[in-house]
Amino acid sequence: MSKSSSHDFELTNGANDGFIPTRDDPKILRARIQKDPTRSRWYGVTPEAGWDNPADIDEAKDYLEGLSGICRRSNDDLEQIEEMALHLRDLGISERTAADLIQTYNRPPFPKARIELHVWIAFEQRAYNQPGKRSLALLEPRRKWTPADDDDSWLEGGLKVWPRPLHYDKARSDTELADEFRRAREESGHGRLLYSAGQFFSLTESRTWHALADEVELAAEIRKTDPELTLSTRRINNMIEELRVSQFSQAMPFEWIDAPHDAPESHNLILFRNGILDFATGKLMPHDGSFFATATPEYDFDPEATCPLWEGKLSEWLDESQAQTLQEFFGYSLVNDTSLHVILALIGAPRGGKSTVADLLTRLRGREHVASIIIDDLAGPFGLEGTLDKGILIVPDASEAAPGKRSVVLNRLKCISGGDALPVNRKNLRHIFAKLPCRIVMIGNRHPKLLDDSGALNKRELVITFTRSWFGRADLDPHLGDKLAAELPGIANWALAGLRRLRKNGRFTVGRRAKEAAKDLERAQSPALRFAGDCLRVTGGKEFVDADTLYRRYLAWTGDENLSARETQNRTDFRAALLSALMAQGVRHRQERATNRGDRKFGWWGIALIDKYDEDTGQWEKEIV
Repeated sequence: MSKSSSHDFELTNGANDGFIPTRDDPKILRARIQKDPTRSRWYGVTPEAGWDNPADIDEAKDYLEGLSGICRRSNDDLEQIEEMALHLRDLGISERTAADLIQTYNRPPFPKARIELHVWIAFEQRAYNQPGKRSLALLEPRRKWTPADDDDSWLEGGLKVWPRPLHYDKARSDTELADEFRRAREESGHGRLLYSAGQFFSLTESRTWHALADEVELAAEIRKTDPELTLSTRRINNMIEELRVSQFSQAMPFEWIDAPHDAPESHNLILFRNGILDFATGKLMPHDGSFFATATPEYDFDPEATCPLWEGKLSEWLDESQAQTLQEFFGYSLVNDTSLHVILALIGAPRGGKSTVADLLTRLRGREHVASIIIDDLAGPFGLEGTLDKGILIVPDASEAAPGKRSVVLNRLKCISGGDALPVNRKNLRHIFAKLPCRIVMIGNRHPKLLDDSGALNKRELVITFTRSWFGRADLDPHLGDKLAAELPGIANWALAGLRRLRKNGRFTVGRRAKEAAKDLERAQSPALRFAGDCLRVTGGKEFVDADTLYRRYLAWTGDENLSARETQNRTDFRAALLSALMAQGVRHRQERATNRGDRKFGWWGIALIDKYDEDTGQWEKEIV
């Protein structure tokens, strides 16, 4: 996914003025449609093969007829219309034609206006994605099967065409029918099925696993193998249920599905286009489907490759210690290992190299294994959708999070980076509770304000600062990204060298500049820690400040710092934040005896104010020691 998102995508043809529809806005959506009676809305970029090719329309008719009767009258079925619309868009069918085809060939029990509305929702939400990816016009035309063909009619030029007719026997059980479909599918070379984490996957020709969009796609495939319409929708659904059971696997992406006898540890395996590298031994194994990989990078492993241009650019952008940190993180991102619990933050001036580094990291791991989510969407109900098979999660333009979403963003960043399991909600699929294999990379001109008084997130961050900017420079190379991409095999070797150093040392190389940036970040992210640094002397001993006095000093400090009312904490939150920031240094908040014979005092122990309140001036003034 590119750095832009659906929230900042500019619709240059005036299609919807930047409006991103949701199913929660039906009145607004109807008004927008009524405002455009000519239905001349923009559909997004034009497909490579153009809109509404006859072959694609025929394919759409078959697809919709195969799903006839699947919709009833629930909200889920309205979402089903959207899923059908998206499938047609992938075929290269335009919005208007899609609505007409769905009404005519699928015959859902809804008024035409309702069908048009939800087709429009689907098209507008995908306006920034390339349509026509599955257009038959991009493929070599295939001859249609007819009953008059002989038994070898599904063989074309030595290739087995799928789906092909199977002539199901009604007398057989659903289990037997499902097994017949499965065996025929595998014999055709179309690939075996796998059911994992509530989703079907299909083994591709490259021996990687492709996720089916939903079970409707599988139902449509079964229907295409039944030209005589022997199977009812109920029996098709029963067959899918059987396939869930028979093809079930507990394996998650980047794990072994069928581990060989001498299988290396999965956390040592690195994916390349020409095989799977065992980092521990240097052995390159072929892709055979036994390892759960959903894609591969677009370059081969070449142990002799080098990357002089990349290393030269890094020397321009970063000091040596930060280049070493980046090298180790690149290597760490190639393996399925999140045990070090770190987050990479690329912070600094615009046009300083941050985006180029992130793009190279994306290409190095493989675009299909990288997700990009803007920081506010990360807090949404489906913010983690599609991350189960992602090795890297990029948070672009991470300059600020909405105040109401900071706590959710902070919690999810901590859970993902800490290797904790968390719930992942997915549209049209059951939610799952899992550990995500992602390494998080945040990019911004400044660090997002997340207000973590515990400092836990800050302690996990590797901050790489880019202090130079090439903005407006005449010598800026617009083709630098492509030139660096040509060195990907060499960059992979450079990253592997960083991974070897990282595993030898057991920790990341962090130089002076990175430590200074982390210290500044810690103060910026924790107002309580900043207050302690400005106003307190932390001893962890018997020094005492009563609670009222300390809170009064805190309120005066917030005024000096111009903290907003939202950021100024009440007594309870202030106590929790300060304890979280200073407890490790021996600070206590409780009732204790000041001496063996003295009265008990309630307040803060282990700290002292470095200034005192002047009753005459009404100001806090530094004490002269």
